[in-house]
Amino acid sequence: MKGQYISLATGIALLAIFSACREPTINRSEEGVLFLGSEESSDVVERVISPGQRTVVLNGFAGSISLVGSDSDVARFTITRTARGDSPAEAQSQLRNLDIEEVGDDLTYRYNFTASQNALSRFDVTGAVPAGTPIKIQWVAGNITIDGISGKVEVQNQHGDVGYSGPSSTVRLRTRNGSAAATLTSTANTFDVALLTANGDVSAHVSPLASGNIEATTSAGAVSTDSIGFVSESYSPADAGARFRGRLGQGAGQISLATQHGSVRISAYVAPAVTPAEAVEAAMPEEQGAQVLPDSLIPATEPVPSSSTPADSLH
Repeated sequence: MKGQYISLATGIALLAIFSACREPTINRSEEGVLFLGSEESSDVVERVISPGQRTVVLNGFAGSISLVGSDSDVARFTITRTARGDSPAEAQSQLRNLDIEEVGDDLTYRYNFTASQNALSRFDVTGAVPAGTPIKIQWVAGNITIDGISGKVEVQNQHGDVGYSGPSSTVRLRTRNGSAAATLTSTANTFDVALLTANGDVSAHVSPLASGNIEATTSAGAVSTDSIGFVSESYSPADAGARFRGRLGQGAGQISLATQHGSVRISAYVAPAVTPAEAVEAAMPEEQGAQVLPDSLIPATEPVPSSSTPADSLH
């Protein structure tokens, strides 16, 4: 009898191991795209932190990222976790294994996104961060866009497009398979910009008033410029690619654009004109009809204590 109990227990254990190791079913979308697991489960997680002068780091493996700069002193993230499985129960079980680790020190505040099975999981992140916050992203697969951040921006991706738009003078975007694009809205003369990819196009929109040396190279593709005047320039075709060098202004900064298989495009960025109606609307107070009293008519009140500084993590 004892041996029967041992055999039964062993059988249950083997069944559990077999179930855990079973490969998920291969499925196809309406467009014919292959994916694993027939069922999907997801939830939404909110995170709020006060980064101060620290660099915010996002370290993960799959999903899209979209960050914008704000005038707030806190960073707010909305994270959609998604997992797949062959049944609703399996998908929910995978979802419970998606983890968001938060680690902070004096220099950085880091989010680490992990899962038990990366092929069945993803994290899609949208967020608004203080505009001056330095950003560093280390990702594996997914498109990444950053807009309106003036702090240092560093993005390293393996598979997916990377894009930046804003006034930062230090921007480094790198991807292996995908495009790299940046719109540099500032005329600061201390540019340190690098846009690099192995397989994909590279494009930079640069203010004509900027000062910097621009170097563009491709091993297989074309180099083009549009509506931008260089003080000096040189162009050297090589095999299926080319190298271009140009100088804007005094050449105080440096912009490097490179791809192995793809084209490089350099064009002028011109700030959109503000119409008189838009200028008036921007100057109007948010609450219409509010009456502004002279200082002499404002009743004296006791000072109101200021709110406490946000904690490191307010989630």
